[in-house]
Amino acid sequence: ITLNISQLLRRQSSDIISITAATIATATTTSVTNSILLLFPPINSDGQRSSLSPLYQSPKSQEATESTTQSAAAAGTSKRAQRKAAQRAKKQREQKTTQNTNKATSQHPEAIIKREKQQQQGQQGANHGNNKRRNHNFAQRAEYLSEGIDNNGFQDNLDGLTLTTIPKHQDADTNTDNSNGNNSDKASNIQFHQLHSQRVSKLDGSTTADDVVKAIKRAQNLHDEHDVVEIAHFLLEEVDQSFAYGYRGSLLSRLAVASLHLQNYDVAKRCIIERRISHRSSMLPLESAAIVRGLLRCHHSDEAWEVLEDELSLPLEGSVQWETNERNKNDMNDDELHLEDEATRRRLEARDRLIHRARSISSIASRHFYEMEPTEGIRAVGKLKDMGGIVKEAGLTAEDVGIPWDRLVKGAALCESKRRDGKWDNVDESDDGAESPSSWPCNIVYTVLDAMIAFPSENKDVTFEALCNALVRRTVFVTGAVDMEGCPEADRGEVAFIGRSNVGKSSLVNMLTNRKSLAFTSKTPGKTQQFNYFAVNDKPELARQIRYGDDVPGEKDRDSFYIVDLPGFGFAKVTQQLRQQWSDFMDEYLQERETLQVVFHLIDARHGPTDEDIKIMQKVGTILGAKQQAKEHCAKYIIILTKADKNVKNAKSQSNPGKVSNKVKEKLIATMKENRVGYAPIVLTSSETRLGRDEVW
Repeated sequence: ITLNISQLLRRQSSDIISITAATIATATTTSVTNSILLLFPPINSDGQRSSLSPLYQSPKSQEATESTTQSAAAAGTSKRAQRKAAQRAKKQREQKTTQNTNKATSQHPEAIIKREKQQQQGQQGANHGNNKRRNHNFAQRAEYLSEGIDNNGFQDNLDGLTLTTIPKHQDADTNTDNSNGNNSDKASNIQFHQLHSQRVSKLDGSTTADDVVKAIKRAQNLHDEHDVVEIAHFLLEEVDQSFAYGYRGSLLSRLAVASLHLQNYDVAKRCIIERRISHRSSMLPLESAAIVRGLLRCHHSDEAWEVLEDELSLPLEGSVQWETNERNKNDMNDDELHLEDEATRRRLEARDRLIHRARSISSIASRHFYEMEPTEGIRAVGKLKDMGGIVKEAGLTAEDVGIPWDRLVKGAALCESKRRDGKWDNVDESDDGAESPSSWPCNIVYTVLDAMIAFPSENKDVTFEALCNALVRRTVFVTGAVDMEGCPEADRGEVAFIGRSNVGKSSLVNMLTNRKSLAFTSKTPGKTQQFNYFAVNDKPELARQIRYGDDVPGEKDRDSFYIVDLPGFGFAKVTQQLRQQWSDFMDEYLQERETLQVVFHLIDARHGPTDEDIKIMQKVGTILGAKQQAKEHCAKYIIILTKADKNVKNAKSQSNPGKVSNKVKEKLIATMKENRVGYAPIVLTSSETRLGRDEVW
């Protein structure tokens, strides 16, 4: 009976019932037969075990039995015990499902062992049992891809880079085929490349561009360096420029980014060089920008600058400006239409290159700032400032360019904080000509601010809050002066705000410093009746020293300055004698205060210049004009139009922050020319919608 049962187990036919009956007929008892039928139920026509045996149950019936058993067992237990048992059962089912899923993936150890066994079975002779495949020696291919590479730049050893280069290690069969002059199709000459992916398990003559893209994405996401090397060998040596209808250049750029993501600079460098030589005409700015970011991630900033200047060069002035053609396209012939379309295409390409160049430079600047390399960061931000004019010429908005100004400001502020702590105090000018800390501005954030002003304004609260936190760290009211003797010591720069009463001087000062009550605001005109001095970024605990007279140690910061809020004229309810005293004090202040750097003249955008504003223009034009002719130090004079939000309905900070009417603008320009201040710039502001705060800074 035992022998017949072992034979029975090896049978897989559907007539197992008849065989079992014939075999067990010699048994002395019928209990053995019943036991065998219970243990080994027959297979029905659908290929499933019959349910005749109560010892065999399908998975669903097993779950039902388990649940019934659990329910019966839990009948006499508490609800908490029932919940615990249900949770344990659910967890066991999830673990079982996860194990079954993992076994089906290509990275599961069992799947890897299965592939290795299949690979070993295909080897011959002495290679039997060796894990390295003769046709796919990955270590040798990595060595080939990295040979001849020098870190001095991309231009080294380019003469030996050809599409027909034969690797060092190839099979004897391949060399024999080449020596015999085999002229078969290109697809048949492409070697077989095994990958770890199940979706794209190999690269051969039937591989499409979509397959390569999927393989690159998987290798990058799973950090599969083996697949990256295999794909690089396939794209660099097996296929030519016509692969995937010329899409090979984009595939090389994707592979370069994936290699840099895996810190494999050697493969990435080969891909970048081949893309530059064979596919320059089809290079896209988006791909070049991705390569620049990948190089920065691997700390190859010099190579990133090289790719930027070569592939994302600055377009020429006039090449991005749109020219309106008054002629109707229906009146043009085919040649004229072709030229018009070609000009439009080139302008679009130039604008696209301009956008990605700006984003790439911002990435370089951000990387250097956060890595505590302010010299390189200042250099990158200077490049941004230089291209601001052509960005405005192209008609691009802040949303089109998409530069993360808040990140740049925070990075520059971080470097400035380390600078105040003395990180670069003992650093002198280097031998390679790099700028020393002494050549940096008083605050590194000002370099980012200059670039922000050159670009279209985005007027975001997050960016301006970061800017104010970096430029205005401490503010304190120092003194109120009624004459020159009451002014504090002239040991730092000063910024003065002049204007008639109720024009919004105090509100503007609070907006610029991102403070709510630095300068006192009131609906009553003439509340400010003295020259109020506010110290910015002075030494800590200065307020305690001023209030209590304590001797507080410390020094003011390098970027410390004074904000001077001058009293208003016009609607101020003061005596004529006091008003004349203010006027004489302002004349003396503008003429004798050597540390005065900027004079902001505030004018209401709703009404334009009043009689009091004209008098101020006359004073400024006379005093500053005389100092300019004598070539003495002269403060800058700037017109500020306030309350621009009052000229529009439902003013908002982003879509509709404010405006000024053409009538007021023409009146203002004519008045400025009459009083010899026509050279002064005009800035439109609003303390409600935060308009113009970047420009004022």
